[in-house]
Amino acid sequence: MKLGDLYSNAELTDESEALFHCLCAEVEGFDFTSKLLAWEDIALLEPWGGGVKLITSMDALATPEQIELINEKAHSFDARRCVVLEGVRVVDGHHHLVAAYKIQEDVSYIDLEEAYPEAEAGPDF
Repeated sequence: MKLGDLYSNAELTDESEALFHCLCAEVEGFDFTSKLLAWEDIALLEPWGGGVKLITSMDALATPEQIELINEKAHSFDARRCVVLEGVRVVDGHHHLVAAYKIQEDVSYIDLEEAYPEAEAGPDF
């Protein structure tokens, strides 16, 4: 699965998104393996900025708009959605992951570190 299979060119070139800042030649053309993340393991993930756990940060810092978005995603959960990780850091799909955790649904993901053979292996979920 290539990033172009998941995102439009407009999405990949949006500088306001973390994904844009992770793009390089190795990542852009790489054929990633989609894997399944158990809902319990979502608690191990960190936001792209790192430093805290995703669930903890959303519980403490989510705006009313983000809470509403998470609730909407939980209510109409898209099991086909594939999120993007870089090791334990979430690059894209923060709200989808929190919604999945809330309703105890597993999530498909790709790991950008797969494109870097020299990268230290991240956790094997």
